Amino acid sequence: MKPGDAKPILFSGDMVRAILDGRKSQTRRLFKGRQPKFYPGAAGGIYGWDGDGQPPCPFGKPGDRLWVRETWAVDRRWWDKSPREIPPIGPAGGKQKVHYKAWGPRSLAWLSEYVGKWRPSIHMPRWASRITLEITAERVENDNPWVWIIEFKVVT
Repeated sequence: MKPGDAKPILFSGDMVRAILDGRKSQTRRLFKGRQPKFYPGAAGGIYGWDGDGQPPCPFGKPGDRLWVRETWAVDRRWWDKSPREIPPIGPAGGKQKVHYKAWGPRSLAWLSEYVGKWRPSIHMPRWASRITLEITAERVENDNPWVWIIEFKVVT
């Protein structure tokens, strides 16, 4: 990964709140691909990989950055536009105002009068993300099924 590059990662509203509150510092993601092989042995056996060893984590390695995608909205003037058509620069020349569903129910009442439709996290563009994470560790564990465990710290 080149410096300055970051990969997107999706989180639900509850998980975003936990990250912002400092209660979440790791995530588990389904391991896809070549599964580890069981090697019986004196200690009851171990799991490992043939050949090149553990495959690289698809989210990155320690030091790499992830930008968080979450449910979001912009004001009503953009309700009929696709995320690609919404400019990152707002009408006053500053950054486009973005609203986040993870702000919670108290904020959502007044937001419903102002914002257009809520947009799924998968469609969040990079410019709208407010959270950047740095990977501090990654590993694979058998959590039935196998999962990547990605530990992180909040950068912004």
